[in-house]
Amino acid sequence: PPENLIDDWIEREKPPDMDKIQELGIDIRKQALECGPACHYSMGGVRVNENCETTLARLYAAGEVAAGMDGAERIDGGPAITWCLTMGYIAGRRATETAKELDWLDINLEQVKAEQKKVTKLWEQKEGLKGFEVKSKIKDIMWEQCALVRDGEGLERALSVVQNIKSDDLPRVCVPDSSQVFNKGLVEALESINMVELSEMIVRAALMREESRQSHSRTDFPYRDDKKWLKNIVIKKEKGKMTFTTARPVIT
Repeated sequence: PPENLIDDWIEREKPPDMDKIQELGIDIRKQALECGPACHYSMGGVRVNENCETTLARLYAAGEVAAGMDGAERIDGGPAITWCLTMGYIAGRRATETAKELDWLDINLEQVKAEQKKVTKLWEQKEGLKGFEVKSKIKDIMWEQCALVRDGEGLERALSVVQNIKSDDLPRVCVPDSSQVFNKGLVEALESINMVELSEMIVRAALMREESRQSHSRTDFPYRDDKKWLKNIVIKKEKGKMTFTTARPVIT
């Protein structure tokens, strides 16, 4: 390409990026930059109907929290803004209509106590693994075996590691600082618990989908299989266990 291509395009179209690169002491005209993939957006999420209603009564989901709006990949940021505006309007309107028909709801104190107990248990355990340590282990195995390119063997290995973390490490997660204000250790601990569960969902769903489709790429199943896999994988918690079923996509 022409030698002035970088000057003509990046300096004109992306001046803030060029300034940051120069601040790091890198001359992009002469030096190569190391690049790597990063998370763009969330393609999974809560399954909703055309009114943005979830399977839990009076709970609505919109935007990237909701699943399936963009299929197996999103092209750019434009559709995301459109979906947020559209779904926000639908969910907000529906929630308002529902709220008008409801009486004041009583709080389920047993649920509140159960959540309080989870946090209290973390505070009471003063020694063990910190949340960020568990998160680091999860990030490593998910990046190594469940990133852009996957295969069955690697996914099985990832599932084994995730399940070991779930059974061996999570019970030892602790929060040494008992402060109830801006407690980063508590946030990390709660995030680690959720991250382990979410990682198991991702790995098991990736194993179940024996094909390649958009950003789900399996080297052992390199082609798209519309005969078997023109459908969503739906994950639920039933009787305390994680269940996996399939369903036709909601056409949007």
